[in-house]
Amino acid sequence: MPDHDRFSPNLAFSRNIGWLTAKEQERIAQVRVGILGAGGVGGQYAEILARLGVSHFVIWDPDEFSIENTNRQNQCQASTYGKKKVEVIAELIRDINPLAVIHSYPKAMTDEKLDEFCQAIDFYFDGLDFFETDIRISVFRALRRHRRPAITVAPVGTGASALLFTSESMSFDDYFGLHLAKDHVTRSIYFLTGLTPTLMQRRYLVDQSRTDLAKKQVPSLGIGVYTAASLAATTFLKVILQRGTVKLAPWSLHFDPYLGTLKSRYTFGGYKNPVQRLKRWIAMQVLKISSRSAS
Repeated sequence: MPDHDRFSPNLAFSRNIGWLTAKEQERIAQVRVGILGAGGVGGQYAEILARLGVSHFVIWDPDEFSIENTNRQNQCQASTYGKKKVEVIAELIRDINPLAVIHSYPKAMTDEKLDEFCQAIDFYFDGLDFFETDIRISVFRALRRHRRPAITVAPVGTGASALLFTSESMSFDDYFGLHLAKDHVTRSIYFLTGLTPTLMQRRYLVDQSRTDLAKKQVPSLGIGVYTAASLAATTFLKVILQRGTVKLAPWSLHFDPYLGTLKSRYTFGGYKNPVQRLKRWIAMQVLKISSRSAS
């Protein structure tokens, strides 16, 4: 068990000072972070934020670790198969910071709990599964009502693409248009092309057949999950500490270390953008899906 008496936050996070001031470190410790999903990116968010000095977490996830999570999900190993993800991640956070306050819920978020969730946090990290579009739409609508900043990052290949939503940004609905799609496959394409409008990761995808949206299957790499966590935590740092310029949606930032490329993209009009419409149509053709459902 963590030793509360021997733990000193000032000493534990002292190596952050220099890149952060002592006052900034104190500010970070006060921020209440919300994470829905403690699997791929969600688990990495929790660890990187805990090591940054965040001390207040609200985490929801109904799932358990299983062997197919091993390649990318933080704390997924033989000893945690069958264990609730949120409970394992909460234990990790407490091992890093025994003084952390963690409200963990081994259940799925519901529309009825969203207002309570938003009121309990200051900043949201989207760790929901890629295919959980219904609740994601509701979550981002609630966050906008409560004026809570929120970041969603897609780990794609070895890289990641990030979007920041606030009460001043383009709304989640206007950017992605997920609420207009009639089935989960079409929604997935809307979401994918919105998350990664550059689509540059396609240059080194070696086996397209491993992507099956109908079966809710997409390939992933742990490298991309780590990249996503770094992008998300850095954005969080700039927003909370009010450091420098942070671009809001419809701006996206896509970094791919495999290609050695960083692209910042302004998607004018969000999902209505003519180029985005074309990308969705192409995606439908590549995935052998009728283009009629992507209109």
